[in-house]
Amino acid sequence: MPRKSHQICLPGLRIRFHPSLIAFALIFWGVAQFYLPIVFPGFTGLEPWLLSAIITVISLLSLFLHLLTHRAVSRIFGAEGYDRLPLGFFGDLAHRRPFNSSISRELLISASGPFMNFALASLSYALWNAQVSPALNAVFSFCALFNLFIGALNLAPFFPFDGGRITQILLFPFLSPFKLGSQVLIAGRIAAGCLFLWGTFLVFRGIQYGRESGLFTIFLSLLIFWESWGVPASAPQEQRKLKALKAGITFLLIPVMLLFFLSFLPLSSGLEAPGTAIQVEGMIEFPHELLHPPEGHFLLTSVFSQTPILFAEWLYAKVDPSVEIVPPESVIPPDITPQEWMRMNYRNLEESEANAIYVALTLAGYTATLVGEGARVVSIIEESPARGILQNGDVIVEANGVKVEQTKDLVEVIQSADPEEKLLLTVKRGQEILTLETSLIEPRTPSEKPYLGITAESAGLELKTPFPVEITPQKIVGGPSAGLMFALSLYNLLTPGDLTGGRLIAGTGTIDPEGKVGPIGGVERKVIAADRAGAEYFFVPQENYEDACRAAQNIIMIQVRTIREAIQFLESLK
Repeated sequence: MPRKSHQICLPGLRIRFHPSLIAFALIFWGVAQFYLPIVFPGFTGLEPWLLSAIITVISLLSLFLHLLTHRAVSRIFGAEGYDRLPLGFFGDLAHRRPFNSSISRELLISASGPFMNFALASLSYALWNAQVSPALNAVFSFCALFNLFIGALNLAPFFPFDGGRITQILLFPFLSPFKLGSQVLIAGRIAAGCLFLWGTFLVFRGIQYGRESGLFTIFLSLLIFWESWGVPASAPQEQRKLKALKAGITFLLIPVMLLFFLSFLPLSSGLEAPGTAIQVEGMIEFPHELLHPPEGHFLLTSVFSQTPILFAEWLYAKVDPSVEIVPPESVIPPDITPQEWMRMNYRNLEESEANAIYVALTLAGYTATLVGEGARVVSIIEESPARGILQNGDVIVEANGVKVEQTKDLVEVIQSADPEEKLLLTVKRGQEILTLETSLIEPRTPSEKPYLGITAESAGLELKTPFPVEITPQKIVGGPSAGLMFALSLYNLLTPGDLTGGRLIAGTGTIDPEGKVGPIGGVERKVIAADRAGAEYFFVPQENYEDACRAAQNIIMIQVRTIREAIQFLESLK
């Protein structure tokens, strides 16, 4: 017997709800607990939950539009029996739809739902790309991914969705129509079983994020089983000859639909690719009467990194030399959760903004102050000598007698220390002030520096400016590497003349309150992003210069140690 389902009635349409829709409760929870804290870590308090509720409702409405598109196209062709449509977590349950139209029309009706999802994904991406506000960016980015996933899954052959119906249509001239529906449905259950086994393999593989990827895959397979169980698939009521769809078309379209599905199969690897190259001027706000509009632009470059990845991304990396498959621990360290890692990166971005504003205002002749309270310990790796001595949440305020106001102060002390000697730390733990001693991890090669084996973030950073200045980053969510370009752009907007000279100037590098430019990661992919954007020059930290030159093709590398060197170079071009 089929499962009973709730339903609502609209004029000329009755929609029946499959119980699998309860899985949207998991979307609501998962978006608030994982997606938003990882991808948009700037939201606090109730904001993630409110945004998650909006995202969940819009995602559910996307399924309604999927279903209503089937209804609209069926009415155009005069197909009967589409006044009662079933709706599950992945859209309408196509194996339960009536099958009484012509074969060619059934093909168009079935394909219309997934293509509505692709249209919604394209619209959501365009709205995200407009960068209207952080909240809308979070909503539209998830909606783009959700509709892309639903559209691709619905085109996968054999599953009890539109792809299964399309497979049924394509195989109709070659197999018995009365057995075809159940055969396709059984094939879908076998495919779902393979998904379950793949998820189980990932869970027990024992690598970073393998368990999370595997559990998602298992959950997906169980939902497919649930929605395909209990009701036999419908079949055409009479045999028809189909001359338009030859065997060649059938054997072409089914592999294409299968590739659509495999593209979204999770893999527990990591990926790094060139990111965006965005004009910085539009991210900066201050009183308009102080503005000196430039003719050219400074470009901020980024690296796209992700773990786990999808099979489609793995395939793309194999054909694009600018994309690299990397271990997951090179994207997110193994001793910290993704939420903590992205929260720390977000704070590093805020620190970078504060340093950039302070440096630019000072160079432009304004008075500003920037004070920090120390470096807060976020995580400690297993092999760190500080494990058991330091604790997460400790604020390091002094190292080897040097005052620590920001994380960069601690890094400088550690990298200049003798790795064979002890590191003396003054630490604030709650209300206590402790003096602790720890060893350092010796560098493995002469070119490397000693390190402590912790991740840290600046604590209590306070910036005071003579007038309001705000930087709102676009299409980046964390990291300190935008500091140099923030500072250069703000300085250029505040001072007469135009450092760009009408050119596109890209670059990367951290910035400290003294204006020193520090090294960053992923410089090769940032150079590629700037090259593709048409930039003429690329400012790069001295430590990253050789790697940047290897990636450069049509762009000139300029190594800098301070922001003053970058300004002097631009002034020399006039």
